[in-house]
Amino acid sequence: MRSLRQLKNKKIAAIAATAIVAGSAGTAYAYWTTTGAGSGSAAAVSVADADAQKVVLAQTSDLTGFYPGAPAKVIVLTASNPADFAQKVGEITVSIEPASLGSCDESNWTLVNEADNVGVVLKGAPKTNVRVGTLQLDETANNQDVCKGVQPRLAFASAGGE
Repeated sequence: MRSLRQLKNKKIAAIAATAIVAGSAGTAYAYWTTTGAGSGSAAAVSVADADAQKVVLAQTSDLTGFYPGAPAKVIVLTASNPADFAQKVGEITVSIEPASLGSCDESNWTLVNEADNVGVVLKGAPKTNVRVGTLQLDETANNQDVCKGVQPRLAFASAGGE
């Protein structure tokens, strides 16, 4: 039979072992738990870079030979993408640059914007033959000599993809 002293020593050993295991568990938990801090940064494209990456809208139709009452001429363009990513082009608006008309008042002209569907333009894959409107020198029944030889310069704008 075991003595009381042996039982007491075994009890102390058991309590010590439990304490060591419990202490190790606490230490292990503390070891695996951590906090930290850091920093990073990101940057969007600069304005200069953004301007260089805009879709280019270039007129490809011939808009010459206007005379009062002649049929409207179709305005056609190509949309090219110089950026390394796809870009969506929204509805294109055409306007006449008034300075290009000289003394020929803009009221002599009818510019009709048409719905267009350029959509997404990929790099290296221009959208061609995009019809965006018509332009006509109207017959006003007034003297329009100031409009002879005028070649209206057009401006194209798109608010971006919708």
